[in-house]
This record gives sequence, structure tokens and C-alpha cells, in this order.
Amino acid sequence: MEILDLELTHFGKFHHKKMTFHPGINVIYGENEAGKSTIHAFIRGMLFGIERQGARTTRSDRYNKYEPWDSHGEYCGTMRIRVNGIVYRLERSFLKTDRSFRLINETAGTMLEPAQVRLEDLLGGATETSFVSTVCIDQLKCATDVGLINELQRFVCNTSMTRSAEIDLTNATANLKTQKRRLENRISGTVSKQLADNKKRLDERENELEKLQLEEEERREESLKLRENINNQRTELIEIKKAYEKKREEYRQRYEEARDEYHEYYVNTYDLSKKNVTTTTLFALTLFFACTAGYLWWMSSFRGFVQMVIMLCLIVSALGCCIAACLYRKYFAMRREKIEKKLEEKQMKRKKMEDYEKDYLRYATEFEEHTSDSYEECLDRLKAVQDVLNRISWDKEQKQEARIDLLNEREYLLQREREDSKIQNDIDAVTLAIDTIQKLANKVQTTFGVDLNEDASKLLEQITDGKYHSIIIRDDKSVFLNASKRYVPLSGVSRGTMEQIYLCIRLAAAKLLWKENPLPLLLDDVFAFYDDERLKQTLALLDTLPNQVILFTCHKREEEFAKIQRNT
Repeated sequence: MEILDLELTHFGKFHHKKMTFHPGINVIYGENEAGKSTIHAFIRGMLFGIERQGARTTRSDRYNKYEPWDSHGEYCGTMRIRVNGIVYRLERSFLKTDRSFRLINETAGTMLEPAQVRLEDLLGGATETSFVSTVCIDQLKCATDVGLINELQRFVCNTSMTRSAEIDLTNATANLKTQKRRLENRISGTVSKQLADNKKRLDERENELEKLQLEEEERREESLKLRENINNQRTELIEIKKAYEKKREEYRQRYEEARDEYHEYYVNTYDLSKKNVTTTTLFALTLFFACTAGYLWWMSSFRGFVQMVIMLCLIVSALGCCIAACLYRKYFAMRREKIEKKLEEKQMKRKKMEDYEKDYLRYATEFEEHTSDSYEECLDRLKAVQDVLNRISWDKEQKQEARIDLLNEREYLLQREREDSKIQNDIDAVTLAIDTIQKLANKVQTTFGVDLNEDASKLLEQITDGKYHSIIIRDDKSVFLNASKRYVPLSGVSRGTMEQIYLCIRLAAAKLLWKENPLPLLLDDVFAFYDDERLKQTLALLDTLPNQVILFTCHKREEEFAKIQRNT
């Protein structure tokens, strides 16, 4: 691939800036802040675009860094390239509100779609990362010697072991190991033990619930039998109660009848207590009339008619009183006898009534006495069984809650076990990834790494005029230089030599990656630490490469040496 010309329509400080390039070494000279890095960034942006990093402006945000200073309505440019003899024109707008890219085949007069995909094909599959890691070298003005040693060592190891400088094998492996340690820390080693303990307690609850279930069934059967027995006894007692009530009702009726007869049978016991005063009075009158008649008889002076009439009246009265007294005495005796007989009958009826009353009361209490034994015993037993059932129900409820808690705990532990299993799978995957990376790295190192090391060593030997013959990468990923008599570590060489090694590895990687279609080399002030001799040898080396070289510099010596090299 060869860059023919550029037009920075609106890019950074440039407006309608045109530049033309030729094959071989192209030197773009300018003082500091002349815009060399802007042109360098424009070429990279035309090939791969410029994406805005975010809403906030940062130092690494190339979009904001190279946004046109004066014209914010346009942010675009054009570049023409030649690939395999065919000329293509790249037209790109970087403006975030009007981003576009067109790839035109000028030789055939056609537009290629999709533009970015077709451009990647023209670039031999190069990505922006691989492009920046090989043929596009920015200024290393911020790197210290120690930082450059680490960067160079990382770059050498990655390119030789992964075939791409964009893959940081050491950091990738370290990140995977860190991830593995984090995953191992997340695994709980007590889940299995907790699951076993949970299962043991769950089995205990199941056994307890099973025993309670059996006891509950037994108690329910007993309760059913007791209820059946109580119902039978209740039926029997109802029949007995009916018989007792019938008998009691019979005796009650008899008692009431006897009571009514007793109350209706009136006997005046007062007559029994009265003495026979009338008879005594009549006998006294008889005696009085007889005595009076005798007294009159005895008195001779009263023997007249009147006397005789009076005396006869007295005698008749005496006889009448005597007869009346005898009759009344007999009537009184007969009446007393009759009252005494009635009194005896009343006493018998009263006794009969009291007997009926006793039988009635006996039948009224005998049923309660008859039902207070077995029936009450069954009721008490049923109550006790019901209390046991209530206790079993409460125990079952408590154990069911405990069982549910254990099941929830088991589900949580199983979830943790599944998570641990998943984490273990991730650990196994990370371990496999580490092993695979090592195996693939070793495999690549035996092929690509060897070729890279050989090509980089040849380039380094040419640049250093034979002082260093080869670059050696040891198993511990340390990098040494093979001098004539000894191995020199990277820390033992100068900053300029480090950057020369860096350049050789990049050139070797670019050669191996894009053999068929060499990409242009974009070098932005990379020779600052080179001495004149090394610079001449480097420019001579670059002139022999099939790549187009665009050298950005603020030193006149690069331009002078390049002219000398072209003239020779």
C-alpha cells in the first residue's frame, strides 16, 4: 500500500491543506507545534476513523484534540492511496452529527460498499490496534528509561509469543490468574458441610413429622372409636332416659293423684280432740231436773195441781235429758270411731303419697347416677385425646415451619452450590484458558516467534553495524541482546538502543504480518535519541524496505541524511 496525497479539508489547525507523497522515504519537517502530529493523526483517522471517547473532554480524546479550531461545522478530509496498482480515494467526515465514509475506486470509477470493510480488506486485515502497534509509531516523549525497558520487554514477548503486539500476554495471563484467585475466594468451602448438616436436620424433622403423623392417626382412630362409643352410649342413655322418664312420669302422676286424694280427703281432727260436753251437760240437766222434782215432791206444801204439773214437767225433762244424753253419747262414740277410721285411711294415703314421692325422686336421681360413670369417663377420655390431638397439631405446625425453613435453607445452599459449581467451571475455564494461552504462545513462539526474532535480529545487527547479533527471549520472559562476547540485558543498553530494538521488532512484525501488501511506516520523531551513525544506518535500512516511509521530525539532520541517502 502507498499513500499518494492528503487533503486536510478541516482538521485541527489545517484547512484545505494538501500534501503529496512518493514511494520510499518521505520527510515532513517542522518545528514544534507546526502540525506534524496532526498530519500523523489525520492519516490514522482516515484509515480507521476517530471515535469520540465520551461526553467529557480528556487528553486522550483524539476527537476533541483534532477538532477544527475555527470551523465547527465541518470536520473532514480526503486521502488517496494505491494498492496493487489501483488508486482509491478515501473521503471521511469525522463530525459526530454527520459522520460518513466513502471509498472510491478511482481506477475503475466505482464506489465500494461497505466502505470500512472493503478498506480493511485492502489493508490486509489490519486493525487500528495492530496498525498502531507496528507501522504507526508515535512519539515516546513521555516514557522514561525504566518505562521504556518494561514497554520494550512486553512488546518483544507479546509479538514473539502471540503474533500480535495488541495482545499483552503477560498482563492477560496475570489478569486470568487474578480472576482465578478471585473466583477461588468466592467459593465457599463449607457449603457441602452445611448441606450435609441441613440434610441431617431435615431427615430428623421428617422422622419427627412421620412419628407425629402416626400418633395423630392413632389418636384420631381412638377419637373415632370414643365418639362412636359415646354416640352408642348416648343412644342407649336416651332410651334409658326415655324409660326412666316414662316411669318417673308414671310415679309422678301417681304421686299427684295420691296428693290430690290426700288433700281432698278432709278429716276434722278437731272433733277427736273435743270432749263430750253435751252429754255431760244433758246428764247434769237430768240430775238437776230429777233433784228439783224430788225436792218439790218432798215439799208437801206444793202438792197442788201446779205443783204436780211442774213436777211432771221436771220429771219429763229429766227423762228427756237422760234419753238425749244417752243418744248423744252413742252418736258421739260412733262419730269418733268414724273419724278415727277416716284418719287411719288418710294416714295410709299420706304414706302412699310419700312412697310415690320417694319413687319419683329416686327415678329422677337414679338416671343421673346411672349416666355419670361410663359416659363421663368416655367424655373425659375424648377430651384428653382431643388435647393430645391439639398438641400434635401444634407440634406438627412448628415442625412444618422448621421443615420449611430448612427447605428454604437447603434451596439457598443448593443455589450457592450451583453458584460454586458455576464458579468452579469458570475456574476450570480460566485454568484451561491459561494453559491454552501458554500452549498456543509456545506454539506461536516456535513458528512466528522464531521468524520474528530472526528478522528483528537481522535488522538490529544492520542498524548497530554488527554490535548486537540477535535478540534473546528467555523462559522467564526477560530480554537480552547477544553481543560479541556476552549477553547484555535491556537495562544495560542506552535509551537510543532500546528504541532501535523497539523499531526493529515493529518492522519485523509488520513484515511478517503483511508480506503481500506492506503498509506505510509512519514515524513521528522516533530518532530523537539516535546518534548520527545509527541514524544513517537506520535510514539506509528503511530505504531498502518495500514499505513507504513517512518520517515526521523537528530535526534537520533527518532531512539531510534522507537526501544523502536518496542521492546515493
